[in-house]
Amino acid sequence: MKKIILIVEDHTEEQVSAKQAVLESGNTAIVAGNLEDGTRLLKQLGDNLFGVITDLHYQSRALSDTDAEKPNGLAIVALCVEKGIRVGVCSDVNHHFSEYLKMPIQVLSSHQNYPFGKIPFSEDSKNWKKIVTQVINL
Repeated sequence: MKKIILIVEDHTEEQVSAKQAVLESGNTAIVAGNLEDGTRLLKQLGDNLFGVITDLHYQSRALSDTDAEKPNGLAIVALCVEKGIRVGVCSDVNHHFSEYLKMPIQVLSSHQNYPFGKIPFSEDSKNWKKIVTQVINL
């Protein structure tokens, strides 16, 4: 049975790559381009959602460029942890000089509501195939 994986990524070319990686894994991809859409879909899909793969840096509102460099993906990770949904991060961290984000993600992975024990974090130029595999195998 195909699993539904939500992808939260703002760049169109990365959305295509992420979706292709999910489809190649034999699963169904749903794409959100900003924080609000990702949050809405996460809640809307509920128990039908198998997992989430998110970038770290993207817009929090549609059509807004003012917050594109903020780590809005951290909010998606926190929501997934709170709801016990497997989640992985696919980001080119060093591009944003945001090494500091690894620590909160590690802390979130140990939260009592998160049964998977780790949050895969791919920082090697958005390796979508790698992170899809890791999330599926949690």
